[in-house]
Amino acid sequence: MAERNHKYAVYGRSAAIAGLLILAAACGDDSINASSDSASGTTDDTTTGGTTTTTTTSSTSTMSGSASDSETGTTTTTTTTTTSSETTSTTDATTAVTSEVTTDATTDATTDATTDATTDATTTGVMPGCQGPDEDNDTVPDECDVCPGGDDLVDGDGDTVPDDCDLCPGGDDAVDGDGDGVPDACDPCPADNPDDTDNDGVCESDDVCDKGDDNVDVDNDGIPDACDPEVSAEIMGPLYDFDSANDGALVLSRFDNGAVYVTCYNPDLSVRKAEFQVGSYDLEPAPGPGPTVNIARASQKVMVSWQDPSGVNIPSRMEYTYLDDQCEVLVAEATALTGVDYMEYHSTAIDEVGNAVVAVSRSGTRIAFIGSDGAVKSEQTAFTLGGTTYGTHVAVNQTTGEGVVSAQPHSGGTLYYRRFNLDGTWKDPAVVPVSINNHAWYDGHTVGMNDKGQFLLLWRSSGTQLDFRIFDADGSVLANVARPTPDYDNGTPYDAFRRRHSEIQLRGDNFVLGEAYRSGAPEVMHFEYTPNGMMITEDSTPITVAMVLAIRVTPAGRTYLHDGNTVTLTYNYP
Repeated sequence: MAERNHKYAVYGRSAAIAGLLILAAACGDDSINASSDSASGTTDDTTTGGTTTTTTTSSTSTMSGSASDSETGTTTTTTTTTTSSETTSTTDATTAVTSEVTTDATTDATTDATTDATTDATTTGVMPGCQGPDEDNDTVPDECDVCPGGDDLVDGDGDTVPDDCDLCPGGDDAVDGDGDGVPDACDPCPADNPDDTDNDGVCESDDVCDKGDDNVDVDNDGIPDACDPEVSAEIMGPLYDFDSANDGALVLSRFDNGAVYVTCYNPDLSVRKAEFQVGSYDLEPAPGPGPTVNIARASQKVMVSWQDPSGVNIPSRMEYTYLDDQCEVLVAEATALTGVDYMEYHSTAIDEVGNAVVAVSRSGTRIAFIGSDGAVKSEQTAFTLGGTTYGTHVAVNQTTGEGVVSAQPHSGGTLYYRRFNLDGTWKDPAVVPVSINNHAWYDGHTVGMNDKGQFLLLWRSSGTQLDFRIFDADGSVLANVARPTPDYDNGTPYDAFRRRHSEIQLRGDNFVLGEAYRSGAPEVMHFEYTPNGMMITEDSTPITVAMVLAIRVTPAGRTYLHDGNTVTLTYNYP
């Protein structure tokens, strides 16, 4: 605004000078004007001894030479002779009068011009000497506009910045104590630059934990969970399956006496929605519905799915219910896959916005694609292996919704996969066989995929060795890894991979793998590997369910484990 005031001052002076020039042009020579009847009134002439004395009633100046009578149109020529003293007297008088008139005229012109310019600028906003179009119609031509597109004349907080261009309405834009580009009056953290790097609503200078949300302290020990090396919290079951979102929000599922139930928790593990029924199933035959639950890591939409048999060895169906981010029902119990053969387990996955898949195998591998609105988009046969197919697993790229479905014969030296696109079309034109050393039992492998589309097949080749192969997004091999293991149940590795939840967990782009070693006295090993096959860490826990790899890992470092009755939260495991 200082610049703008300077402009007005310049334009004011220009206007004053212009006024003087106009006044000079209008007045001309006062001595000549004095001779005009219309301009100066009546003139009396007296001639004495060759000397003419002129008396003017409305002017004190003297005139010699020719004069025109504006009223009669006649011209009178008078020869005037003056003495030296008379000349001096006349000259002095003329000079004095001219000086006085000029000074008065200059003063009047300057005052008038300044007053007019100031009045015009104040009343209309038009700055003298500033011309051209005025696109924003604020009476200030574009070439002088302080706030193009806004009204220069409206400045509610008086900080010299027009409201329409004001960074901080209600405060002085020029006051920014921490130099972060946000005026103090509108800065939530006026003493901090940056304000809040972990986005937890706590200013940097007051932040207890710069790694995460200061407001989340589930074990109430005064240390925010993201900086607490010994976070310990428990959620009581019972439960069959569970899943977690990016921020640690948690959802549990279970079944009992023909009904399927879900319970939802907030990131601080307070109850988002108490246990409620989401569907039902036929009580016979065994083994029951096995309701898996998936929560989208970003949108937090929830899908729970289960098998509903319609009689012994009669083709059953896969049912599901789809919930919003508050666990309210979006799609009530519906059928994802019809006419599926009898099967013991199924596999599910969901991407970060809520696109989901449900897969099962028996005579062939079947898959249903469910959109983020909860509706089934299509159900297809992914592939058939020319005999009974077992061990179906599915995983998705969280960011794109693409994924991979895998299956196996009962046991042998080959695993199979096929990748799909978000819209349910196939990235691989046909099933892809993967030659391996050996896999045991009818569910001896599992699968995972990270956000780069890199994917992994994990299998147990013997009682003392675990193997996995990592593939790039184009299907080329990135790494082959063989891990020695304890002797699993005296060399009988039948159930190392049974009944675990769908895909392998992720920590960034890394894969968090695991397996159960003993079913009698459970022990589970978990290990983290990069996509190029480098081990990052490994650890073991007794918190598990027999033959179940029950682990969920969040980007912020939370790890959830369960033993069938309780979910235990810890940090940075493994």
